[in-house]
Amino acid sequence: MRKWASRPLTDPRCISERQDAVQEILESDSLTLNAVKSLLAHLPDLERGVCSIYHKKSSTQEFYLIVGGLSRLGAELRALLPAVRSQIGSALLLRLLLDTPDLLAPAHSHLQVLDERAANQFGDHYHTMKRAISHLATMDCLFSLAEVAKQGDYCRPEVCEGRRQIMIRDGRHPAIDLLMGEHSQYVPNLTELQGDGRRTMIITGPNMGGKSSYIRQVALICVLAQMGSYVPASEARLGVLDGIYTSGPLGPPLHRGDPEENRSAS
Repeated sequence: MRKWASRPLTDPRCISERQDAVQEILESDSLTLNAVKSLLAHLPDLERGVCSIYHKKSSTQEFYLIVGGLSRLGAELRALLPAVRSQIGSALLLRLLLDTPDLLAPAHSHLQVLDERAANQFGDHYHTMKRAISHLATMDCLFSLAEVAKQGDYCRPEVCEGRRQIMIRDGRHPAIDLLMGEHSQYVPNLTELQGDGRRTMIITGPNMGGKSSYIRQVALICVLAQMGSYVPASEARLGVLDGIYTSGPLGPPLHRGDPEENRSAS
């Protein structure tokens, strides 16, 4: 998820593919998706474990825990394949779910020998295991984005190729909205910027008036949209950005409640 946030997508087709997956998770009542979500929720830190095995730094117990978990997961996902083919419509989810069992298949053979030979043989399949874990991480991120969208009443943004615009109706700052959600004190707001119309907004107001929070909100919504996520708004139409620029001190974390510093962003 950190990689998705730090390197948002710039291809509208890839963005739409992720959005389609999030939408299917949100709207589907498929037992298959619920089963996959449950499987992902009980996994150890696979990436760290696989790296530890590859560099021959794992104990026998850790080796068995990681390889055994991968083997069981591969078998359980393979058992779901008939239902996946008939119930899943998202191209991204379908590709991930169909590919992962085959990528995890070598893990089963390594459970037969728990010694140095097993670790060496596992190294031969290291990159295959890494790819499988990447698939699992992608699915986990998609389920997380769907859960956040459901809890926050987010909308699916329209990401427009070749159009320079930021239109956000009833936008909310995702972090502040979460912190103040129980009290319903956050006031949604409107943002309208057009490449061939109003291209600049000057935000003024008293200290602690919410200037930087509003600016950050617009930036965060744009980042979320290009991650393939839903966004905290009732409607959003956004062009594809290639950068977000800020100036001024970074300041303390929002949750500490310290006075805000003047910042600007575009």
